[in-house]
Amino acid sequence: MTSEKTPQLRMTIADISSWRIDWELPAGYETITYGKGLENEWLTIINESFNKEFTLDDWQNVMLAREGYRPDRVFFVREKSSGEICATAAAVRGGGAEHGYLHFVGVRPRWAGHKLGYCVSCAATESFKADGCTDAALNTDAHRLAALKTYLRLGYRPQPRHEAHGGIWTKALSEIGFAHIEV
Repeated sequence: MTSEKTPQLRMTIADISSWRIDWELPAGYETITYGKGLENEWLTIINESFNKEFTLDDWQNVMLAREGYRPDRVFFVREKSSGEICATAAAVRGGGAEHGYLHFVGVRPRWAGHKLGYCVSCAATESFKADGCTDAALNTDAHRLAALKTYLRLGYRPQPRHEAHGGIWTKALSEIGFAHIEV
Protein backbone atom coordinates (compact mmCIF):
# COMPACT_ATOMS: atom_id res chain seq x y z
CA MET A 1 0.00 0.00 0.00
CA THR A 2 1.43 3.37 -0.98
CA SER A 3 0.52 6.71 0.45
CA GLU A 4 0.39 9.48 -2.14
CA LYS A 5 1.13 12.89 -0.71
CA THR A 6 -1.34 15.59 -1.73
CA PRO A 7 0.56 18.35 -3.55
CA GLN A 8 0.52 21.91 -2.28
CA LEU A 9 -2.38 24.12 -3.27
CA ARG A 10 -1.87 26.06 -6.50
CA MET A 11 -3.13 29.59 -7.14
CA THR A 12 -2.86 31.55 -10.37
CA ILE A 13 -3.52 34.86 -12.04
CA ALA A 14 -4.41 33.77 -15.56
CA ASP A 15 -3.80 37.15 -17.24
CA ILE A 16 -1.16 39.20 -15.48
CA SER A 17 -1.45 42.01 -18.07
CA SER A 18 -4.79 43.04 -16.55
CA TRP A 19 -3.57 42.82 -12.93
CA ARG A 20 -3.66 46.14 -11.13
CA ILE A 21 -3.71 46.90 -7.45
CA ASP A 22 -2.94 50.27 -5.96
CA TRP A 23 -0.89 49.53 -2.87
CA GLU A 24 1.60 51.26 -0.67
CA LEU A 25 3.69 50.25 2.26
CA PRO A 26 2.70 51.43 5.71
CA ALA A 27 4.60 54.54 6.83
CA GLY A 28 8.10 53.78 8.05
CA TYR A 29 8.83 50.89 5.65
CA GLU A 30 10.52 50.58 2.27
CA THR A 31 11.07 47.87 -0.33
CA ILE A 32 14.53 46.88 -1.44
CA THR A 33 15.83 44.07 -3.61
CA TYR A 34 18.51 41.54 -2.89
CA GLY A 35 22.04 42.72 -2.28
CA LYS A 36 25.14 41.04 -0.89
CA GLY A 37 24.55 39.74 2.63
CA LEU A 38 20.76 39.73 2.48
CA GLU A 39 20.72 35.95 2.09
CA ASN A 40 21.15 35.79 5.87
CA GLU A 41 18.12 38.05 6.32
CA TRP A 42 16.18 35.84 3.90
CA LEU A 43 17.12 32.79 5.97
CA THR A 44 15.97 34.49 9.18
CA ILE A 45 12.62 35.47 7.66
CA ILE A 46 11.94 32.10 6.06
CA ASN A 47 13.07 30.09 9.07
CA GLU A 48 10.90 32.16 11.42
CA SER A 49 7.92 32.25 9.03
CA PHE A 50 7.88 28.57 8.17
CA ASN A 51 9.47 27.12 11.31
CA LYS A 52 12.32 25.78 9.17
CA GLU A 53 16.04 25.41 9.60
CA PHE A 54 17.23 26.41 6.16
CA THR A 55 20.94 27.02 5.61
CA LEU A 56 23.01 28.90 3.06
CA ASP A 57 23.03 25.68 1.00
CA ASP A 58 19.23 25.83 0.94
CA TRP A 59 19.40 29.48 -0.18
CA GLN A 60 21.62 28.30 -3.03
CA ASN A 61 19.28 25.43 -3.96
CA VAL A 62 15.84 27.04 -3.63
CA MET A 63 16.68 30.59 -4.67
CA LEU A 64 19.88 30.99 -6.68
CA ALA A 65 19.31 27.80 -8.67
CA ARG A 66 15.63 28.63 -9.29
CA GLU A 67 14.48 29.28 -12.85
CA GLY A 68 14.37 32.99 -13.51
CA TYR A 69 16.32 33.99 -10.39
CA ARG A 70 17.74 37.49 -10.52
CA PRO A 71 18.77 39.57 -7.51
CA ASP A 72 16.34 42.32 -8.48
CA ARG A 73 13.49 39.79 -8.33
CA VAL A 74 13.99 39.04 -4.62
CA PHE A 75 12.10 41.70 -2.70
CA PHE A 76 12.44 42.67 0.94
CA VAL A 77 10.58 45.07 3.20
CA ARG A 78 12.82 47.02 5.55
CA GLU A 79 11.76 49.04 8.57
CA LYS A 80 13.38 52.43 8.01
CA SER A 81 13.97 53.42 11.63
CA SER A 82 15.73 50.23 12.70
CA GLY A 83 17.00 49.00 9.34
CA GLU A 84 15.59 45.57 10.15
CA ILE A 85 14.43 43.37 7.31
CA CYS A 86 10.85 42.26 8.03
CA ALA A 87 9.47 40.43 4.97
CA THR A 88 10.46 38.86 1.68
CA ALA A 89 9.00 37.49 -1.56
CA ALA A 90 10.68 36.34 -4.73
CA ALA A 91 9.42 36.82 -8.28
CA VAL A 92 11.02 33.94 -10.16
CA ARG A 93 9.81 31.91 -13.12
CA GLY A 94 7.98 28.63 -13.42
CA GLY A 95 8.01 26.77 -16.73
CA GLY A 96 9.48 29.51 -18.89
CA ALA A 97 10.30 33.21 -18.89
CA GLU A 98 6.68 34.18 -19.54
CA HIS A 99 5.33 32.46 -16.40
CA GLY A 100 5.79 34.34 -13.14
CA TYR A 101 6.07 32.33 -9.95
CA LEU A 102 5.64 33.94 -6.52
CA HIS A 103 8.15 32.11 -4.37
CA PHE A 104 8.86 32.00 -0.64
CA VAL A 105 6.76 34.81 0.79
CA GLY A 106 7.53 35.29 4.46
CA VAL A 107 7.11 37.83 7.24
CA ARG A 108 8.94 37.69 10.53
CA PRO A 109 6.39 37.03 13.30
CA ARG A 110 7.29 40.28 15.05
CA TRP A 111 5.84 42.16 12.05
CA ALA A 112 2.81 39.96 11.42
CA GLY A 113 -0.41 41.90 11.01
CA HIS A 114 1.20 44.97 9.40
CA LYS A 115 0.23 43.91 5.82
CA LEU A 116 3.90 43.52 4.90
CA GLY A 117 3.32 40.10 3.31
CA TYR A 118 0.63 41.66 1.15
CA CYS A 119 2.89 44.55 0.15
CA VAL A 120 5.96 42.47 -0.66
CA SER A 121 3.73 40.09 -2.66
CA CYS A 122 2.34 43.09 -4.55
CA ALA A 123 5.88 44.21 -5.39
CA ALA A 124 6.74 40.75 -6.72
CA THR A 125 3.47 40.35 -8.64
CA GLU A 126 3.86 43.84 -10.11
CA SER A 127 7.28 42.81 -11.42
CA PHE A 128 5.71 39.94 -13.40
CA LYS A 129 3.60 42.47 -15.27
CA ALA A 130 6.58 44.80 -15.78
CA ASP A 131 8.65 41.89 -17.13
CA GLY A 132 5.96 40.94 -19.66
CA CYS A 133 4.89 37.66 -18.08
CA THR A 134 1.59 36.26 -19.31
CA ASP A 135 0.47 34.75 -16.01
CA ALA A 136 1.54 34.15 -12.43
CA ALA A 137 1.28 31.24 -10.02
CA LEU A 138 2.23 30.19 -6.53
CA ASN A 139 2.03 27.10 -4.36
CA THR A 140 1.05 27.19 -0.70
CA ASP A 141 -0.25 25.01 2.10
CA ALA A 142 -3.90 24.77 3.16
CA HIS A 143 -3.14 25.54 6.82
CA ARG A 144 -1.64 28.94 5.92
CA LEU A 145 -5.01 30.67 6.09
CA ALA A 146 -3.64 34.22 6.42
CA ALA A 147 -1.47 33.64 3.34
CA LEU A 148 -4.44 32.25 1.39
CA LYS A 149 -6.47 35.33 2.27
CA THR A 150 -3.61 37.60 1.17
CA TYR A 151 -3.20 35.82 -2.16
CA LEU A 152 -6.94 35.95 -2.84
CA ARG A 153 -6.92 39.70 -2.16
CA LEU A 154 -4.07 39.99 -4.65
CA GLY A 155 -6.18 38.31 -7.34
CA TYR A 156 -4.66 34.82 -7.28
CA ARG A 157 -7.34 32.15 -7.67
CA PRO A 158 -7.49 28.45 -6.76
CA GLN A 159 -6.37 26.03 -9.41
CA PRO A 160 -7.10 22.50 -8.14
CA ARG A 161 -4.62 19.97 -9.46
CA HIS A 162 -5.37 16.95 -7.30
CA GLU A 163 -8.62 15.14 -6.56
CA ALA A 164 -8.39 16.15 -2.88
CA HIS A 165 -8.01 19.86 -3.63
CA GLY A 166 -11.70 20.59 -4.25
CA GLY A 167 -12.66 19.69 -0.69
CA ILE A 168 -9.56 21.32 0.78
CA TRP A 169 -10.28 24.57 -1.06
CA THR A 170 -13.97 24.57 -0.12
CA LYS A 171 -13.10 24.21 3.57
CA ALA A 172 -10.29 26.78 3.52
CA LEU A 173 -12.30 29.37 1.58
CA SER A 174 -15.19 29.00 4.00
CA GLU A 175 -12.88 29.44 7.00
CA ILE A 176 -11.40 32.70 5.68
CA GLY A 177 -14.64 34.21 4.41
CA PHE A 178 -14.15 33.65 0.69
CA ALA A 179 -16.76 30.90 0.20
CA HIS A 180 -18.11 32.80 -2.84
CA ILE A 181 -14.92 32.06 -4.85
CA GLU A 182 -15.40 29.22 -7.32
CA VAL A 183 -13.04 26.25 -7.07
